[in-house]
Amino acid sequence: MKKPSLIAVIFASLVIGGCGTSVETGSIPGKAGGKPQANARSVALTAKNFEYSLSRIKIKVGEEIALKLKSDDNAHDFAVDGLGKIATVSGDSTVTRRLRVDKLGRYTFFCTLPGHRDGGMEGILVVKR
Repeated sequence: MKKPSLIAVIFASLVIGGCGTSVETGSIPGKAGGKPQANARSVALTAKNFEYSLSRIKIKVGEEIALKLKSDDNAHDFAVDGLGKIATVSGDSTVTRRLRVDKLGRYTFFCTLPGHRDGGMEGILVVKR
């Protein structure tokens, strides 16, 4: 009688444990945040009404860009799966942060503020040769 109970507990733990959302933080090689180099290519991104002005950003592997995040309404931020939060902007302001990814791939960028990503505030960062 104890074996079935133990098996049921283990199974339930695995099922419940697997229901969460996982976000890889810091698993992509690259640099994010801080001041960009003076010669970095500028990419302007406006955040407003649960949307970014760009749904896709293309960069070359190893290229450092100056991400200019502007908010036209409320506070927003910019995060990339695997890199974490890169920039935060308050309403009606602009911040510039560096972004460099050293691995080819497609990565989701999004706003981490409650309800923003669920409201559609995300896009794709394409890192190519």
